Amino acid sequence: MTLASIEQHEELVFTPQFGFRSAQVLESPTNLVVERDGRTLTANVVSDRDCTTVHFTVLGFEAPADFDAVPYYHVKESATVRDDRGREVLPHPRWHTGGMVRRRSDGTLILDWQLKLLRLAADVKSVELSFGGPAGDWTVQIPVVTVMPAGIRATPISATDEHHGVAVTATAVARSSEITAIEIEADIVDEPGVDPKSRVRYVQGIGAHSPSRLVDELFVLRDDQGHQHLERSSMHAPAVRNRQVLSFPGLPDEVRSGVIEIPFVVVQQRTDETPTVPVPGKTDIRFLGGEATIVTSRTSGDEALRSLEGRPDYHGPRVRVEIIPKDREAATQLLYFSRPYVEGVPDIGMWMSHIAGRQPVVETPDPSGVATTVALRGPVLKLIGPWRLELKLD
Repeated sequence: MTLASIEQHEELVFTPQFGFRSAQVLESPTNLVVERDGRTLTANVVSDRDCTTVHFTVLGFEAPADFDAVPYYHVKESATVRDDRGREVLPHPRWHTGGMVRRRSDGTLILDWQLKLLRLAADVKSVELSFGGPAGDWTVQIPVVTVMPAGIRATPISATDEHHGVAVTATAVARSSEITAIEIEADIVDEPGVDPKSRVRYVQGIGAHSPSRLVDELFVLRDDQGHQHLERSSMHAPAVRNRQVLSFPGLPDEVRSGVIEIPFVVVQQRTDETPTVPVPGKTDIRFLGGEATIVTSRTSGDEALRSLEGRPDYHGPRVRVEIIPKDREAATQLLYFSRPYVEGVPDIGMWMSHIAGRQPVVETPDPSGVATTVALRGPVLKLIGPWRLELKLD
């Protein structure tokens, strides 16, 4: 079952900024701001088609014990939201969310907390937010109102293709003289009945190595008049990780259908296996059905910033990991490892770079600059299609 079956009959509109949204949304009319004992809480609520998002921050509190020893602090306490009938609004099963304390550029602390919850009932007028932790204990009422977002009316469609246990579905289309927007989503279908957070695999990119596509990953829409239309690169990111919006130019009125082919899907896979390879070096590996050469090297980093060891803005020496597939036509290819790890180094500060036409490269901190091995965690696989979607566009 794909996500499209959750709200089959819901009316949607398309906006270039937010993608496809519910035609009626519950949200805070303004940010709620509460000042108390020198502290300032700011909160807002949006309940749209996928979930209810409650985002709140607190400023003006003292640092937790030993805070300066870490770059950020995950709040251990919980937050609860109830509607105006006293019913708890439960967490959404698709997201892990929580609060974090971090230091801002001016040296002050901020508690930044986001909740992803189930949708509110249409008649809810307010919610009660309660939480505790390093910023104090709070209980506040947040009003919500019904808003009808301006946008292009969307038409539900259903076109699905399945390969490698992954189904890709086109679920909605919106057309105007300036734009043709098509919503697609992907779901793992070979693990039926398994909670999405417990699945062995999850979709990370549809026809792309990450949720957004590079210029060499843009799709082409072939219409029923024999014309081809190149996708426009867009910046909006719908809430659900495995849903994307494809934006094409406005099509002539006589166009009634079209075809999109998705060449590959990228998934991350859970596994207890952790290969370890030498640094520097080239190591041939067969892992999770993919054959590749692992190329590792060292980067010198910025010697002046070694004092930032263990912080997210670390700029010191790193270990660089790149994967070169043995067969770029193979049905399953090892793409990269998202969390390479040097023993004894804090598990933060990794980053990935990806240039059009080249393999992704991941780097992980190595403050000593002399690591001899790196452990490879978080394997990401490229599954070759194509997934063919035949679309009704009228």
